[in-house]
Amino acid sequence: MIISEEQVQLALRDLHNTDSSGGPSSAVVLADVPAELVRRVADSLAGMPEMRPDRVAQARADLAEGRFTADEVADKIIGRAISDSLR
Repeated sequence: MIISEEQVQLALRDLHNTDSSGGPSSAVVLADVPAELVRRVADSLAGMPEMRPDRVAQARADLAEGRFTADEVADKIIGRAISDSLR
């Protein structure tokens, strides 16, 4: 998934605005999610690869051809890590 600068800023805001338990104040309570939905999502995720070779090859080609700079790629990686930390 492509992450925008706005999404990164929202993630940073949510990380900054945590409740007393240390989690984001807007966090969804897992108990409110139906168990069947959680199971189906977990099953779907279990079947997905951790890395997509096609995306890695495309990123390498994009860097080699100068479509992106290393700094732009690093910004996206850091932004994704920040956003993912809210999950």
